[in-house]
Amino acid sequence: MSQISRTKCKEATPRCGHVAASYGHYMIVWGGYSSVNNFEFYLPANELWVYSTENNIWHCMKTDPQLCPFELSGACACCYGDSMYVFGGHNSFGNSNELYRLDLKTYTWHLLESDQSPSPRDKAVAWFYNQKFYCFSGFGPSMSGHMTDNGTYVEDSENTVFPRRGWNNQLCVYDTVNKEWTNPKCKGDVPLPRAASSAARIGSDVYLFGGRHKTTRMNDLHCLDLETLTWSGELRTEGCLPCGRSWHTLTAIPNNRLFLYGGFDQNNTPLSDGWILDTITLSWCHLDYLPSNQPRLWHTSTLSTAGEIIIFGGCCNNILDYSLENKISGEVMTIQLQPYSLLRLCLDDVYQRKSQTEDLWEELPQPLCLWLQDKNKLEQISTTYDMDSDSEGELGVNEPGLACSIS
Repeated sequence: MSQISRTKCKEATPRCGHVAASYGHYMIVWGGYSSVNNFEFYLPANELWVYSTENNIWHCMKTDPQLCPFELSGACACCYGDSMYVFGGHNSFGNSNELYRLDLKTYTWHLLESDQSPSPRDKAVAWFYNQKFYCFSGFGPSMSGHMTDNGTYVEDSENTVFPRRGWNNQLCVYDTVNKEWTNPKCKGDVPLPRAASSAARIGSDVYLFGGRHKTTRMNDLHCLDLETLTWSGELRTEGCLPCGRSWHTLTAIPNNRLFLYGGFDQNNTPLSDGWILDTITLSWCHLDYLPSNQPRLWHTSTLSTAGEIIIFGGCCNNILDYSLENKISGEVMTIQLQPYSLLRLCLDDVYQRKSQTEDLWEELPQPLCLWLQDKNKLEQISTTYDMDSDSEGELGVNEPGLACSIS
């Protein structure tokens, strides 16, 4: 079963180059840039957008502007426990190499400092494993003066802007216990330096697909064993191959599979295709039922607790054609690859009939009653919330357990 639905996010600013991460039944969105009348601007760094994947409701949380990172696009991020980690990125001052932790209980930013750190970069990929934040590749200035034990840097010969920038294939690891960065040596055939690739973790394996190296947008697939730090070399796959691309997303989904969506191909064409990779058989499957007129690049993709793929934002046209105004999306696209549970379908039906059923909700088991009450509370908030209000505490999403997750 597959189903696609879209919600026009009137409250969330259209954006691309942002970061997004799953946190329970929420998608946390930060950063990126937007464009109005051909004027591009970075989005406020103290704004955090929280999207309820169960109720399709946005809320904007304001964080302390003295503690948050600079405004950035092209950062990488992931959640671990009750925190979201954000690294790198680019703004009008150049590339960043700062690592921040956002406490998702208090919405407080913390700069994580270390004696040594990776070189500044954007368009890297990141993941978490065993209390460690991993960062691979990216585009930025030379690694000189930073961690240079392992990894290769290839300068962009076409870049005439100072400082010169280029691609790298460096693996950098931040240990959240020891609070320090390392640059370990990997075994096997390390992928070429690249940027704007995508990566997703399944267990102790991380899969890397595509990205740009020099003038080529690639479609190679690699796997890194996190227990031994051994790269597989380019993996051979079965079936038709997705074309080479950058600025795409790769999302881990149930049953040892990966979902690939969108991006920007070798001909500077934004893509709207979706693919599933079975990591056991290493076979690709093209999802030909997805709409062909909804291209996205430099968007984000997360997985909901109900198994839905939540795609948000991105650019919809040739991002490198400066004669055209960028079409930047503020839309959420939900791709449902499996049916909802019977319990979830029943609860949705009960809620749709709340005028007849609300007085009986407390007769249900407590988790089901809470789910219905929280859904009702969130919808009431969404109808009264004033975007100009400073009363963020009234949103209710400050409490991680606000809505009971029913998959």
